[in-house]
Amino acid sequence: MRVSTGMLLFLGALAMLVALIAQNISLASEGYWGALAVSTAALAAAAGCCWTVVRRGGPAKWVAAAIALPGALVVSDWLRRLPYMLGLG
Repeated sequence: MRVSTGMLLFLGALAMLVALIAQNISLASEGYWGALAVSTAALAAAAGCCWTVVRRGGPAKWVAAAIALPGALVVSDWLRRLPYMLGLG
């Protein structure tokens, strides 16, 4: 069964929103592991949805790229917090 491009874009945007919200929850509560694990899983789901749309081509690939762009914030936050989570910072 093939999922429509619109549905993939919607799911990708929703997953990206969850990733950004989970990232901010970890900022407020200082609970790094749980919130960042949820954020990373949601980012992976969003990236998968967006990558599928980009592979299909067409004008929707630009929308998918715009949806995937905030994922850089999640990755940079993960890399910034990693030393503290491992007790090195």
